[in-house]
Formats: sequence, structure tokens, C-alpha cells
Amino acid sequence: PFKYGGFPVFAEGEGGFLHPFNLIVWFLLPPVSAMNLTIIFHAALLGFGMFCFTKKITRSSWAALPAGVAAAVCGSIIAGHTRHLNALEAIALAPWLLLAAENFLTTARWLSHALTFGLLLGLALLTGHPQFAFITGSLASIYLLLRWWPFSLRLNGWLTATGEKFESVGRVRLRALALFFGTAVALAAAIAFPQLKSTSELAFMSQRREALPASFVGHGSLPWNGFLTFINPYFLGNAADASFKLPEVYFFWEFFHYTGVITAVLALFGLYWGWRKSGAVRALGGVSLISYLLALGENFPLYRIFSFVPLVRSFRFQARWLLGAELGLIALAAFGLFFIAARLAEFKAKTWQNGNRKGRNDSSAQKAKPKKYAMPEMIVAPPMQMGLGFAAFIALEIFIVAGSQVRTEKAAVYLTPSSAVAAMRRTGGALFTLGAGEVHSQLYARSGGWNGDHGLYGLASKLMPPNLGTLHHVPVINGYVALVPDYVAAVWGSSQQPGVISQTASLGGTAFQPRESFRKVARMFGVRFFTTAWQMPPPFINIWDSAGLRAYELPDVFPKAWIVGRVDAVGADAAVAATALIKESFDPLTTAVAAEPIALPNDAANGAAEILESSNHSMKLRANTAGLVVVQNTWYPAWRASADGAAVKVHRVNAMMQGVVAPKAGSVIELKFDGGLTTGWLWLSQVLIAASLLYAYFDTRKNRATP
Repeated sequence: PFKYGGFPVFAEGEGGFLHPFNLIVWFLLPPVSAMNLTIIFHAALLGFGMFCFTKKITRSSWAALPAGVAAAVCGSIIAGHTRHLNALEAIALAPWLLLAAENFLTTARWLSHALTFGLLLGLALLTGHPQFAFITGSLASIYLLLRWWPFSLRLNGWLTATGEKFESVGRVRLRALALFFGTAVALAAAIAFPQLKSTSELAFMSQRREALPASFVGHGSLPWNGFLTFINPYFLGNAADASFKLPEVYFFWEFFHYTGVITAVLALFGLYWGWRKSGAVRALGGVSLISYLLALGENFPLYRIFSFVPLVRSFRFQARWLLGAELGLIALAAFGLFFIAARLAEFKAKTWQNGNRKGRNDSSAQKAKPKKYAMPEMIVAPPMQMGLGFAAFIALEIFIVAGSQVRTEKAAVYLTPSSAVAAMRRTGGALFTLGAGEVHSQLYARSGGWNGDHGLYGLASKLMPPNLGTLHHVPVINGYVALVPDYVAAVWGSSQQPGVISQTASLGGTAFQPRESFRKVARMFGVRFFTTAWQMPPPFINIWDSAGLRAYELPDVFPKAWIVGRVDAVGADAAVAATALIKESFDPLTTAVAAEPIALPNDAANGAAEILESSNHSMKLRANTAGLVVVQNTWYPAWRASADGAAVKVHRVNAMMQGVVAPKAGSVIELKFDGGLTTGWLWLSQVLIAASLLYAYFDTRKNRATP
């Protein structure tokens, strides 16, 4: 009830409500502790996953250690997506997906690894960030396919120092590959089904159901020189000190994928050394290149190959594909240690040979020309000292270069509500935030960047974010979410469109100049409060003013529900219905607009409705006359209604409100949100997760016990 006049936040998906980690941690801990634990745990999970994966492909714990350390403190973790906890949770699963793919290719147990891959992919879908779930799943799939093709060629010519094959592989047939992908996708879909079902329903009511223009999906494309982020993450400036050169400051964090210069150099060595020796090196090189090209977005529109996939084709910030190059470089760096170990072994061998020659006394030995040293077909693993040393240097380098991006602040600076928020909660009524983007841009400049005075940012966070209701339980009529139904966006706007409300006011310098249509729409939707940096004229009353931020109140707003005796049918187009609201001839107290004619009782009249009960998912009211009961709550297909115990239809009226016909005076109307079988599917999802984990565990134990 605290967003867009009532919003299906579970269906929107970004909350990650069904992810097992979130269910446990956010239930048991207070929000700040849960947030900190989420970041720390998933940084460790990413690092340990990269350690396990690189250990698998290199057969060396000491080569894998620097990779694990680099992943745990890489740019995506310390700066890139700590503000997107759901993205962080999905990213942390990427190396585990790669490990599952590698295990499938190196063993004959396709079912066990298909279930593991499907389990991880299902968990990624439940994290609440569909884009990163798609990216991590795609990267692992690309790796698997690139790895599978060289496997059919069988690379058997390289041995370790112990005489074992460096890469022991078998032929994976196409049938097994198809079974692997089919089983994994089916399990992932089953695990995430309750979330996918609800999200798809909402998505197909939003603009993201259709192909969006390149100006939207190409927003956040990486520039061609974006590879410099692996060498100097400040190649475009630093948002911490306001020196970032692009007007979209948030691009700084989207482009921040620094892994350390040491890691980048080691990756180049590893690519050179291992190209002929390991299919994993070639696959990682391919993944890194493909990821970089996809991240270029509109600068090299390879990403359009996904334009046939519903919802995926509407993803923006293509720079997020750079995650693949980031993790690819980290894994390749482990092979770079083999290159250094080989060069050291070569140097020692040359030194030994030269010493032997000098020690000989026979004239034939002195006359003999020194033979050119040839590196034997033997792979020398990096020693413990090398692994520990490089891990320490990589961590230190990343800390020196990027550690300043890890900014902490006392929770009270952001979470303590202002007196204006207290007044909003006490009085009731919805809030509309005006010009939040402009306000934050001004504060960014005044504070001298993100590492400036967070007191100003904290002040703005208490009044300006469109999602204020989630922090302080103040209902906000607008919001910032990925999936907004067309009929809601048509009135109040979204990230893709401004909404009809933008046509009802103008700016004159620093003064907000609303027309009568603005006040009418605000009153009918119960919008009592407004926060902005602009000045608002009477009848808006200034109730708070500090550091250039203001809060206003419009006292005379409509009640939560009322009754009209007339309905005008304007067709199904949400934009047409929204435009009808701002016409001078429209009176919301006497008329409602709907997509189609609504049959009203013969004695329908204008009147009032008494709220008897109200909660997040239900409302009970009594009509004092026959007619159409108009409720300010946002319409959604899952709402059900009854009038005097008989089921009736919930109509969408006034573009986005609920409308229920009261057959007579005194009728009791009940509205309930029907969650369907979501709870049952939730339990089934958790059972599938547990069953997959148990199967993988016992299958692994059984195969370890088998000689």
C-alpha cells in the first residue's frame, strides 16, 4: 500500500522475497544488520566460488587463492553493486554456475551436475534481479558451450609435474549436453515458478512487454575504451570527488569492474601460456571477449541477439555484461601464475646447465656450443609462497586504488525520519515527490561528490526518494520500480514515460506552478503531501523547509472511497483514460471513466462510503447509496470483491482506481487481494531446493567412495 497507491511488490520481483537467504536473514535480523551481512556473506561466497572453480580448472590451490581473493574484493563487490543487494546475490552465484558446468564436462554424472546447475540458476532467479540472473546463467552457458567444443578434440599432450594429465577430459556427446541443459532449465523454472508466474503477469501489463527504443535499452552502454576500467577505474573520473565526466553519475558504479592491474597482467600471461594447453583458458578468453562486446551495447549492438526473448529485450545498462570479462580475467590470472612458475623453472634450469658447463674440465665440453634451453612438456604448479604472495599483493592493490569507494555511515543519518515524515504518518494521505533527480544532482554538486557530507544525502533520503514508503511507511503515489503497469504510468509516470501529471504544471525558475488540473488529480488520489526543492504556491502549505528541501501539504483531499452515479466509457487505452482525468469538464465526485460501460442501478447517485475495515490486502466498506463505489487503491487483476456476500467484478476506473457497483444503499462491499497458490508454490520451491541439495550431496559422497 506504500507505493503507487497500492502495488503488487511481490510480482515486481526485485525484493527477492522467496530467496532462502533473504527469508532467513531478513526475518531474523534488523534491516541494517541484514544488509551488512548480505554484502559480507555474498562477497565471501563469490570469492570462495571463484577459488573452487579456478582450483578445478588449474588443479592448484595456490594458483586459485589469488583468484578467490580478487573476486571477493573486485569492483562489482566493493563499489559496483553494493547498492543493489539483489544484483550482488545473483553475481555471487556466477562462479558456482561455472563450476557446475566444468564438473559436468569432466565427469560422466550429467544428472547430478544438471541438478546443481538448475538449482543455482533457480536461486539466481529468486534473488530478485532478472537481468543479472540472465547474465550469470548466460555466461555459464557460453562457457560450457565453448568448453564443450574443445573437449570433443581431446587435449592430452600436457602433463603436470607429477606426471598426471593437466587436462583429463572425455567426449561429451550432444545428447548428454541437451539433457543437461533441458534438466537444468526445467529445475530452475520449477524452483522460481511462483516468482516467474507473478512477475510475467505484471511484466505483460507494463511497457517492458514490448520492444523498447534503443534510447532506453541502450542506456548505460559501455564506451569503447571501457576496458580501461580493469587498469584504471577512474578513467572517466571519480564520483567520490565529483570529477566523473559523464552527466549520468550512476554510470560510474555501472562501469566499475576493477580487478587490479596485477590481475589484469597475470590474465594476459595466463591467456598466452594456456591457450594451447587448456580448453578452459580458451573458453574463458571467449567469455571475456563476448561479454565485453555485449557490454558495449549500442556502440556494438551484439546485445540485440536477445531481442526475441520477452522481458530480456527490455533490459538496459548493457554495461552489466562486463561482469563476464571481470570474472574471466580473474580466472585467467590463475593460469598467469603457471606462466611465472614456468619461467622461474626455466631460469633455474638454465642456471643449473650453465653451472654444469663451467664445472667441466674436458676440452670437448669447453668447445661445445651451449644448447638452447627447451621448456619440457611438463607443467609446474605455482608454489605456496607464490600463491600467498600474489593474493596479498592483489588485495593490497585493490584496497589502495579502490578502497575509498567503500563508504560507511551511521544508520541514523539515513533512517531516522524527519518531523515532516512524522506529520505525514500522523495525518494520513499519500506523498508525491517532485524533481527527485534534480535534487540529488544538486546535492551531489554541493557535497563535492559521493564521499562528501552525507548529512545532506541523509536529509534528502528522508523526503525525496520515490520509494520512501518502504523506509518510513508513508504511502507514495509515484515510485521507482522496473515494472509499472501501463495504466499507472499513464497517470503518474515511470522511468520510461512522464505520465499525464506532467501536463498539469510548469516551472518558473525555482517556482512550481500547478494548474487546477494538478490539484484535481492530487485531491482525487488522496495525495496530501509533496516534497520538492521548488516553491509551491497556495493552497499548498509549507510544513517543512531545510537545506533547500521543502515539504508541502494540500489539506482538502478526497476520502479513501466515494460513490458516483455516472460512468463514461473511454476505451481500453490507458493514456486516453488518464487524459480524461485532466479535462476541465471531468468532475471525479460525480463521474468515473472506464474502459467500457458499467451497468449501474437505476437509482444510482453520488454519495459517500464508510470504511469499516482496511488492511494491506483487504478493505470493507458500506455504501450510503446505490452507484459505483470508487476506491483510491490501485486496480490489479488479483483483486476480488463481493457486494452483500455476492461476488462482483472489480472494475478499473479513473485510469488506475478500483470500482465496485453497490446495488443498493447500505450495501457492504468487501475487497480482497487473491494471492492464488503463491504460498503453495513457495513451499514446493523450497522443497525442490532442499531435494536438489540432498541429491547432489549424496551423489558426491557415493562417487568419492567409489574407487
